[in-house]
Amino acid sequence: MGPAGREIEAVAELKMQEFVQPSLFGEFDLSSRSRKTVDLREWSPSKRNQLEQCPRKYYYQYYGNAADVLNGHSAPLKFYRKLSNSWMLAGILLHLKIREVFGIWRKDGTVDTRPFLKEIAQRWQRVKETSVQFARRGNYSEPPTGVLLSEFVFGQAFAQQIWSEAGQRLERALLGFLTLPELERFRQGGLVYDAAIEQSVRVNGSGFRMRGKIDLAWREEGRVTVADWKSGDRDGADSDLQLLAYALGVQHYFGCELEELDLFRVELGSGKPIPLSVNEREAARARARMAQDTQLMIDLHKYGAQGSIEAFTPTGSPRICSLCPYQRICPGSEA
Repeated sequence: MGPAGREIEAVAELKMQEFVQPSLFGEFDLSSRSRKTVDLREWSPSKRNQLEQCPRKYYYQYYGNAADVLNGHSAPLKFYRKLSNSWMLAGILLHLKIREVFGIWRKDGTVDTRPFLKEIAQRWQRVKETSVQFARRGNYSEPPTGVLLSEFVFGQAFAQQIWSEAGQRLERALLGFLTLPELERFRQGGLVYDAAIEQSVRVNGSGFRMRGKIDLAWREEGRVTVADWKSGDRDGADSDLQLLAYALGVQHYFGCELEELDLFRVELGSGKPIPLSVNEREAARARARMAQDTQLMIDLHKYGAQGSIEAFTPTGSPRICSLCPYQRICPGSEA
């Protein structure tokens, strides 16, 4: 995997749940929620990651409007907000399909692995073809009717590579979820009658409000197991912070104590459930980080509300800029 592909994958898992819900037509809707209903100071892993990675991108995502598009750019800002990329879309599909499988199993149905994966591969191909065709037409004033992959829309050299790598990673992860014996515990956990699958959770803490969505949690024999699906084997503090933050939401959802929680980053491709320790000290660290992030968002809010784009400094990193959906309109882009 090339550097740009790794960078895109690192962002995608945190970003994907911020935007995506399945549409009625079986495809995807990557539109942001109405900004009239979004609390711009509410903490989420995606929002924190965007702000830390590139404040200018954070501005475009949460505050920018049509006036921010400079002369010579035919597409409105809302067009760029709807762009996806291969790693992000692979993560979206992974979560949607796992939820779909649990729905089938909970109704005593069965899933035939080969046809199931074949249908995913066909959809993966269609999204690429749609993106390529859109780029060839070059009519950016035309609102997209489905998912567009930014790497193809912008004609980037690594587009085919990351599309292929992300598709292979998605297939391995779904195959692992469906078949690996090491993951049987989690497959059975999703069948527990009150298991939480793709459950939204919120926590109102001292100095922060957290919003997130847990992949899977269930209560069994006096303990609650929490699983966070991963398509690969990446590790890091960002992933730990996300899972710890969600653990606080699970604690509230199930009405349990921290010491009753078992947290796992579940690497689906390899079948490795990686345990993460949770105690009051780790929870306090997560709360402190969320409060600090929230204070920064509050400090920046007045500038964003005024449209003071200069207060949001571009990252200037070529790798980050190369995957940013706003690279065509950002004067600080290094893409």
